[in-house]
Amino acid sequence: MTEGGSVNGIELDRLKELVEGIQANPSRAVTHWSARVEWSGRGTASRAHIRHFPPLPFDEPPALAGADAAPNPVEQVLAALGACLTTTFVAHASVQGIPLESVEVDLHGDIDLRGFLGLSTTVNPGYDSVQIELKVRSRASTAQIEALARQAEAACPVSAIFRRSVTLKVALTASP
Repeated sequence: MTEGGSVNGIELDRLKELVEGIQANPSRAVTHWSARVEWSGRGTASRAHIRHFPPLPFDEPPALAGADAAPNPVEQVLAALGACLTTTFVAHASVQGIPLESVEVDLHGDIDLRGFLGLSTTVNPGYDSVQIELKVRSRASTAQIEALARQAEAACPVSAIFRRSVTLKVALTASP
């Protein structure tokens, strides 16, 4: 790890302190994240409440019976994956002392609506694959950037959600 200061806006001392704290006490590595989502009461719109931030809106485009008032959930999943890959890439580059000029991630995927609409039980209602293009501007060598891209994809928590089967435990509270 590069010592002290800041690289790419990442405060290396804070990151080093986090790593050393986890190495000293591995139970500190487990973090908990949560969100609460509520339907707006109209159409396909909903909003997510996450920590102290303003509500994050969701909606569907008109072709899916929405008002197109916000990105839909599957678009926001792609955005979350892109943001996580960017964060992971920048953090790993910073730790290695590699300055970056820019990082951009373009993501694309197709969804077969027969699964979403319940028209087929054999069609996956989600993405079967996602295409990712990582665009990086840096004075680092191509080999360094390629190695960082592999590290970021392997260490990105949202990538892991896509790669692995995650257990979902759904509890229902119904009231009249």
